[in-house]
Amino acid sequence: MPELGLPAGLPVILRLGRLSSSGRRPPESTEAAVDDAHCGPPSPRRPPALKILLTNTKVPRSTKALVASVRSRLLKFPEIVTPLLASINAISLECERLLGEMAAAPALEHYLVLEELIDMNQHHLNALGVGHASLDQLCQVTMAHGLHSKLTGAGGGGCGITLLRPDLEQPEVEATKQALTDCGFDCWETSIGAPGISIHSAASLDVPVRQALVGL
Repeated sequence: MPELGLPAGLPVILRLGRLSSSGRRPPESTEAAVDDAHCGPPSPRRPPALKILLTNTKVPRSTKALVASVRSRLLKFPEIVTPLLASINAISLECERLLGEMAAAPALEHYLVLEELIDMNQHHLNALGVGHASLDQLCQVTMAHGLHSKLTGAGGGGCGITLLRPDLEQPEVEATKQALTDCGFDCWETSIGAPGISIHSAASLDVPVRQALVGL
């Protein structure tokens, strides 16, 4: 990307990572809400964007401390924690497979399976010790409205996401948001699954856009 005045290679990737980290934080928060998506080979098919509620419990946490806690639990109970980690990986792989199917022909049944995977993942993360009472409350509130949630990021507080099925009516979504707000949480309706980084020829961009990119 020399046209943008950016150095080639790794520094560009690092700069994109910084921009991604800044963009994934909720307003007025220093904590990342949704993990960065890492670069990889382009896919010929992309699953549809998934609508979610992004909820900030406002409970501060330390990623370093949580990672150390999981490591300590792994060393103390290796025969218990190792299968847990393997199961979380299996859940991720099943989710990846399901999203691949959704790229071809998304159906309501896919969302129902995603909800099951979300629930299983959240229970596993609680077993690892990275849950929090505020996240349990978030899950209970959304479950009361027929929705499924899980922590995102390091856990221990912070943020959670709630999957919004395509068959939901907006009044149901608004009622859930209000219930979460009544708990003292901040809640935003958004989506995940954007195209990500795209490469454009500098000549195809308007002058103001080129000038703005040079300043990044």
